[in-house]
Amino acid sequence: MRRLAGLFATLALVTAPAAPLLASEPAPAPAAQDAPAPPSKAPAPPPAKPPVPALRKVSVCYVHKGKLVEAKADYDSATGKATFEHEGKTVTVEYATYQGVHVGGPYAKEQPWYKDSKEVRLLGKRYVKYGLPRVLGVNEVTSAGAYKRVTFFKEPGAARAPEILYAPVQMFCEFQPYQLVIPRKK
Repeated sequence: MRRLAGLFATLALVTAPAAPLLASEPAPAPAAQDAPAPPSKAPAPPPAKPPVPALRKVSVCYVHKGKLVEAKADYDSATGKATFEHEGKTVTVEYATYQGVHVGGPYAKEQPWYKDSKEVRLLGKRYVKYGLPRVLGVNEVTSAGAYKRVTFFKEPGAARAPEILYAPVQMFCEFQPYQLVIPRKK
């Protein structure tokens, strides 16, 4: 029993708050466990970005009366539409997908012979589709002749019946190359 009493006395000393070593030292303040935490400052918002202009100037290319025409258009990045003037009227087209009002033409993609990859006869020669469509600038090609109302183009300075002709597929100067068919020797 004495042993237990001694053990409890030792435990009481170990668990009791420490007394000041000197009488002149103040007792430590009890830890504030229930005190509210100081209010934290919310992080400052990032600096505002400058506004992006909604309209950008772009070039729109299309076929008009057998010639390539380039017009300056206002491109609205919010809607993806380009607006420009054509023969005194305002025209709006879906810039990325080419949907909407089509200006000029006719264009090859509207023609059965293009859709079916048929051979075309132009300038007294036969031509077939060659490769994939590509975008060419208005100064990179010139009118060469027409096949079923669609104007074909050739590179400036090329022969009258060049090795490659370009059919305008749709607005925005997208062309499908057509290669001259070389007759087989018998």
